[in-house]
Amino acid sequence: MPDDSSHYAVSRGDFLFSAGALAVGTALMRNRPRRAQADSAGGVLGCITVSPSGIANGQSTTANNGAQFGPDTPGTTTQGFQEAVSYAIALATGMTTTGAPPRLYLDAGTFDLSQTITVPVPANVPTNGVGFEIEGSGHLTTRLRFSAGQGIMFGQYGFQDVVIRNLCIENVNGGTTTSLIAMTGSGTALPDLRSEMMFEHVWFECSLTLAGGLPSNGCIYFAPFNGQTGGFDLYFTNCVMAGSFSITSPFNASMANCLVASGRGVTFTTTTQITAFTNCQVYGQVVLSGANRLLKVSSSYWNQIPAEGAVTCAATTGTTRVTVQNSSLNFGSTGAVVTQPAGVVELHYHGNDTYVSGGTYTLVAGGCYLSHTSTCGGNYPDGFYAGPGAGVQGMALPANPPVSGTTYQNAYGIAIGVAVPVTYNPTASQAATCTLYTGPQDGFAGPVSADAHPAGSTPGVTSTLRFRVPAGWHYKIVTTNASIGTATVLPEQ
Repeated sequence: MPDDSSHYAVSRGDFLFSAGALAVGTALMRNRPRRAQADSAGGVLGCITVSPSGIANGQSTTANNGAQFGPDTPGTTTQGFQEAVSYAIALATGMTTTGAPPRLYLDAGTFDLSQTITVPVPANVPTNGVGFEIEGSGHLTTRLRFSAGQGIMFGQYGFQDVVIRNLCIENVNGGTTTSLIAMTGSGTALPDLRSEMMFEHVWFECSLTLAGGLPSNGCIYFAPFNGQTGGFDLYFTNCVMAGSFSITSPFNASMANCLVASGRGVTFTTTTQITAFTNCQVYGQVVLSGANRLLKVSSSYWNQIPAEGAVTCAATTGTTRVTVQNSSLNFGSTGAVVTQPAGVVELHYHGNDTYVSGGTYTLVAGGCYLSHTSTCGGNYPDGFYAGPGAGVQGMALPANPPVSGTTYQNAYGIAIGVAVPVTYNPTASQAATCTLYTGPQDGFAGPVSADAHPAGSTPGVTSTLRFRVPAGWHYKIVTTNASIGTATVLPEQ
């Protein structure tokens, strides 16, 4: 066998097949090109190779450019890609232990794909007992360009794990691609399994416009089938989401050392239960779709937030939690969250360097409240800086102006400062008074302060009543011969 040390390095793994499948696989590999080897124990080492270049498309003088599959594969409409997948799966038929067929290795070049690449679970394998791996020659040198279909579709809930690495997956603008990676279900023998799908050094290329270049079902799409709810937890390592990106999945997505939604004005949309960014650079807006979502951002850099806000959530029920810690945030002239008409969003910010330039900084909107956070008068850790002349909005009193004698509660997750103008109008026989009550319960031990303008004194004098209400506390203003004006409310500085 010729020396292959100058070609792509291949890691070794032993795979155990049934006797029938092994005999078929051995016969098929007798005339294989380099890289695929058979050891004395009957296992399979190496890869199944696929090249986008060949004699048929005029890109090589050698059939399939020396690979096992490619444009010269008889009858292919996928440059040999589907045939290679089917061949690999056939090798794993009847596998009796947890393992996987040989890795698919895709040579450098572009695979132009106008149909779905289907990856079925091998026949007669243990439940959730098989893996599958696709590897390219580099995240920008091997490109899968889908113009139609579901991209790479995993058709049953039977995989132990799937690994995709060192390649670029993109959709053709103007095409009819519905997803880049899909799992829509087929069959009923392996229902409701939860497995792992791992992406390493994968570049996802979609349009830089807000949503126009996205596949219709999103980039990663898993849908239940016949009542089955199986799918994959998603792990992205050293990946790039170039342009808008979206995930529809019932489980979780974790991103480490990734460049996410790399363009101003683009969005990252997810329906996953938990979405985590660790050591990532995030550009643009994160859209949480659905109720009871958790977004966790740590040790990351978040920049260039579009005008719609850093995080949006349109859920009308449930609780959405956004936790950002130990990160550097540049929110431009917009705020942390613009969100739902109902329900609750909690914002937990810890140990961040957060900057907002001039303009209006919207901390909360709709039914949101802040939790365990604070604002600072400068660009300091664990705080917000609204910039010179900027205003913090989105925190409103239940009634403004407050009604005399009515008890209210600070429903926000942080303390608020309230400044209320009170105009005193004493009469010739009666004083004008204003009494303030605050406390942790609805029922006060006594007044916090009291002010009075005696009878016969000058009417129409306005003073500002300033007080602090801790998170969850109650307050009440009681006036006699005095009118309460519109209050100004700010989160505690």
